[in-house]
Amino acid sequence: MHSALVTLALSAAVSATPTFTQIIEGVAGFAEAFQYPNFINVSAAGNYTGFAPDIVGRLDITDTYTGNELFTEYVFGLFTTMANKAANNETILIGYPQNQTVVSLGIEPPMAFASALALFNWGPAIGLVPVQIDSVLRFDDNAQVSQWDGILRRFAWTASTLEPAIAASVRAELKINGTDQEVLQQRAAIDICTAHTQYCTGANVQYASQDDCMDTMLNKKTFGQWYQIGEDSVICRYIHTGMVAYRPAVHCPHLSVSGGGMCRDRSFAVDATTQFALPMIGDNSLAALTALAGSHRRR
Repeated sequence: MHSALVTLALSAAVSATPTFTQIIEGVAGFAEAFQYPNFINVSAAGNYTGFAPDIVGRLDITDTYTGNELFTEYVFGLFTTMANKAANNETILIGYPQNQTVVSLGIEPPMAFASALALFNWGPAIGLVPVQIDSVLRFDDNAQVSQWDGILRRFAWTASTLEPAIAASVRAELKINGTDQEVLQQRAAIDICTAHTQYCTGANVQYASQDDCMDTMLNKKTFGQWYQIGEDSVICRYIHTGMVAYRPAVHCPHLSVSGGGMCRDRSFAVDATTQFALPMIGDNSLAALTALAGSHRRR
């Protein structure tokens, strides 16, 4: 069974254990940074100092990201874009964290498990909606997060519940008709193609024209289900509109027909068995499990 597991990053030596105080300060710092308006400042800086330079992070509804700069863009930059759109009275399909409170926390160096109840702001038409964020974090010997496994609990359920209200807002804003998914796809296509025209120039161009981009988004790609934000869907490309302004050469391909390696077909079997390079288990628990396994082998 274990031989079938896929590694997210190259194995490295187990780091020295950070202290309990360092870890709880790291958890608190991340919780503070990951809410409005703090994430705007973090995304503008280009990297979050609480992340290790070679961090490997994944979010269940999207993808796996390696490196501080890339992970900062996805964790903080996405929500900056959504907040700016909402401030311009544009309907946003993904909310942004207005505030959050840690409601569950367990620490066993070098690991922390934290669950936070966040109020996501879906813009003036929808308002604040509770979203639970579960995080499993491994800290390195510099007390920076080196591995992060995040879950937006019940996010697909949340978004599906909000879909009629979001669609109603889009109809009013764009003065269009259609089913809920049709109008959401129209809103997403406009945002994707506008971002492409503005930021994807020169060598970074992915479409011959704005019309070519719109045709692809409306007629050649499906909007996708809410659990398919990391798959070959329009909603996947929509979330990448938040990154193209930071590094067009990296992120413009993610708006393309192919999805640039991000918005792509996925295998559930592969994703479900993908593990991190270092164990996401506290040192004491890992030692106990290893000893227990050894005792079972000797029986």
